[in-house]
Amino acid sequence: MTSASVPITKLEQRMHRNKVIVALANKIARVAWKILTKPEEIYGWAEV
Repeated sequence: MTSASVPITKLEQRMHRNKVIVALANKIARVAWKILTKPEEIYGWAEV
């Protein structure tokens, strides 16, 4: 098991698998949106 799969496995024990998948997809989408819309907050540089 990878280090990321341990928390996911614990969540699957408490919640339905589909809910875990949707929650994980939502988190990934929020991180991607933040990186795409505000890269200076993530990387510490401003656009020219």
